[in-house]
Amino acid sequence: KDKFDIHVVDFTHGERGLGQKAFMDGSCKKIRMAEEESVCKAVGAKLHWLDEIDGEAYACRETCRRLADIIKELKPRAVFAHWPIDIHTDHVMSGAAVLRAVFLSGLKPEVYFFDEIYQAKCFVPDCYLDITDVFERKYEILRMYKCQYRDGGIEHRQKACDKVNGMRTAMLSTGYAESFKALYPP
Repeated sequence: KDKFDIHVVDFTHGERGLGQKAFMDGSCKKIRMAEEESVCKAVGAKLHWLDEIDGEAYACRETCRRLADIIKELKPRAVFAHWPIDIHTDHVMSGAAVLRAVFLSGLKPEVYFFDEIYQAKCFVPDCYLDITDVFERKYEILRMYKCQYRDGGIEHRQKACDKVNGMRTAMLSTGYAESFKALYPP
C-alpha cells in the first residue's frame, strides 16, 4: 500500500456463505460486506462492488462493461483475478469477466491469475511472489474474515500451499510464496 493504489473489486457479496436463512434475511450479505470493508481499510484498498448474486454470478455483458469502466477509470498497472478453471462457478465467471473487461477497456495491464488451492483445477503457476516478510500479516488480515474462517481449516490449507510454493522456488526453500499464472505479459 506504500507504493501503489490498491483497488479490490468484489464480484459478489458472498451472501450465500452462511446458509439459506442468512441469505434470505440479508444477514450474511451484511456481515460479509462489513468484513470486506474492514479488510480493505486495513490494507489501504478502495473497494468496488459488481453486485452479482453469490451462486448465480455471470460474466454477462453488463457486468463486464461495468468492470471495463472501472479498469478504464483506474488504468491499473496490474490486474489479479481468479483462475477461471475452478469448481466454484462464481470464480469461473469472475475470471471470465476480467478477461472480457480487460479487452473491452482497450488497456493492456499486466494480468495475473491466482488459484483457490482447494477449488481450482489445472492451475500451473509460472511466477511466484516471496511473502516471507509479510506472511504473518497476511494471516492476520485473512482472520478478519471471521465468518469464512470459523474452523481455521482454510487458513491451514493456505499456509501449507504458501510453504510448498516457497519450496518450489530454490531461493525461498525456507520461506513462503504465493503463486500466479501470467496472462500479460506472457
